[in-house]
Amino acid sequence: MEVNRPRPASCEARLGDFSETLFMRPESTVQSSSARRVLLIAYGNPLRNDDGMAWRAAEELERRLSPRKATILRRHQLVPELAEDLRHYDTVIFVDAAVAANGSGRPGEVRVEEVQPEQSPVEVHFSHQFRPGTLLAMAGQLYNAKPRAFCVTVTGENFEHGELLSKSVESSLPELLGRIEGLIREPESRAVLGGR
Repeated sequence: MEVNRPRPASCEARLGDFSETLFMRPESTVQSSSARRVLLIAYGNPLRNDDGMAWRAAEELERRLSPRKATILRRHQLVPELAEDLRHYDTVIFVDAAVAANGSGRPGEVRVEEVQPEQSPVEVHFSHQFRPGTLLAMAGQLYNAKPRAFCVTVTGENFEHGELLSKSVESSLPELLGRIEGLIREPESRAVLGGR
């Protein structure tokens, strides 16, 4: 006896249903085309002192901003599943702590840079390799999504185990929050990019 079951209209519909279940994505992260246009992804490890700076910033922005202005996500790291979220937004803001390398960046320095999709084919074997440009490229390849994207960072000083921000990072939070709010208010303005 053959049973007729309704079938999803496309593979994307099946994948969407599966990924919603598998990754237990909160419904609030998936927006309709007429919904919020700015997505802020704060990522880092809140148990490694300055690496938790983005989570602290997200917490403060949730107090300051109406949910209609921006969707705010906190993640430990960037993961492929976020590519689906990117397709629902015109502007994406990545917030992360930066590590001073080769003398670049002093502790507490705030930087804002526009991010472009990486041009090389997306072939990532470990999730720690995901960068904002990798995620944008994946969103473009899978969903033809082309949001404008920015990376807002603060150079950290202490990444040891702990939950306290260093003084230099703590004192940079007002500037960081102001720069992010500027991007949310005027995503088309390049004025907030000073310090690139």
